[in-house]
Amino acid sequence: MKTTLEVIFLLEDGKSTTFELENPRTDLTKAEVVAVANNMIEKKALQISGLNLAAVKNAFVRKVDEGQPRLTRSPRARHAEEPRHRCRGFICRKDPSWNRLS
Repeated sequence: MKTTLEVIFLLEDGKSTTFELENPRTDLTKAEVVAVANNMIEKKALQISGLNLAAVKNAFVRKVDEGQPRLTRSPRARHAEEPRHRCRGFICRKDPSWNRLS
């Protein structure tokens, strides 16, 4: 089983970014993680695309069984090879009769 510590930070522009650390300590508490993350924010230790970290949004440990695949494609990408159709308000390639442009 693969274990990953994930800390989600808010950036100065309001967007978020995730910091991942593989194989964290097993006795790690959320309070310890938030304290270190806040120290990183105070010291301006990281910049993402020229933006400083603004706040900690969330922190958690993710445990994933390595035998199970993770979903990496977006739902819209599933229809990439199919004909067009309307998928949740968007135009896909499943049914040409739904294409607003034709």
